[in-house]
Amino acid sequence: MTPLGLPRSEATAHTLRGKKRVRRIHIELSFYRQQVQELELQLKRLELHKAQSGTPLKQRLRAEEQHKELCEKHAIVAKLSTELLKLLEKCGNDENFAGCLDSNTQPRFLLFSTAADDKIVAEQLANVARLRLELKHREYQAPIRTVDFSWGLSRGNLFVKRDPTVLLEVHCRTTVPFNLEVATRAYWRLFCVEHGEKDSAADVSANTITRSFSLRLEFEGLVSEASGRYTCQTHVEDDKVTITWVEHADVSEFGGVIFNGMQYQKRACMILRRVPREGPAHQSTSTVVDTYFQTTPILHDSVPDKLQQTQAFINSAHRSHSKLNKVVCQHMSNLLLEEDWKATFG
Repeated sequence: MTPLGLPRSEATAHTLRGKKRVRRIHIELSFYRQQVQELELQLKRLELHKAQSGTPLKQRLRAEEQHKELCEKHAIVAKLSTELLKLLEKCGNDENFAGCLDSNTQPRFLLFSTAADDKIVAEQLANVARLRLELKHREYQAPIRTVDFSWGLSRGNLFVKRDPTVLLEVHCRTTVPFNLEVATRAYWRLFCVEHGEKDSAADVSANTITRSFSLRLEFEGLVSEASGRYTCQTHVEDDKVTITWVEHADVSEFGGVIFNGMQYQKRACMILRRVPREGPAHQSTSTVVDTYFQTTPILHDSVPDKLQQTQAFINSAHRSHSKLNKVVCQHMSNLLLEEDWKATFG
């Protein structure tokens, strides 16, 4: 018998049950502590993940606000630019306009039927050299008035100058996601198509090209027809390709308006530069393209209404510029994709 009056066997069993209960409690406590630690660790991870995921969300919201603000400012600037362009077009009275037409710097009217080809080519070559020097002198910086606000491929905004003579100027700078070789072949094909050639018959590596051309273009109800002669020079370097040309053409119809005794002289340049790439892969995959077009309307001395004819030419240019820009950019996109496909798959 035990001091408590219990049989010894029962006391022993009671003691064993107490020890087992204590041991089970210790095991359960350690298990619960481990679970608590794991839950605390998961909680810390969730808090850390929440903090990390919250930062990009805040940055995205901030970026969206900034983007919205920039879009509003862009719309305001574009609207102001359009209004200023309209005001600048209206500036200057008819006397100044007529004075521009009688300026000594006005290009001469060429009679292709009687003028010698050698003289025309020599004059155009001199104009090409002069244009290259002009662009090099001002380092190809576009005037603020001709800034292009559009995105993607574009030929730029049309701007009319009246000093010292009347001319239409277009300038644009864009970056295409293709290497210099692909972009050069595509823009050269565009140049050939714009001068009435279905295929690029001449190699872009040729230094000087002079040809006659005839072109008729119909798009969205607007008809343009011209024929003349152009002289083009190409300069190919490791990281840059320059295509400069001057053309004279008789204009029989432009933007749906029929002209008589009207010519134009176009001085144009396309400069394609390789974009250097930093990092382990030094191969460039982008090209910066600068385009510059300067068109001067020329009227024969026998035309009585020079002022009205010139204004009609300018109005037609403004009316057809956006539509022509759309067509040319679409064709340019197709040419870039074709040349990239050829370069990749042969």
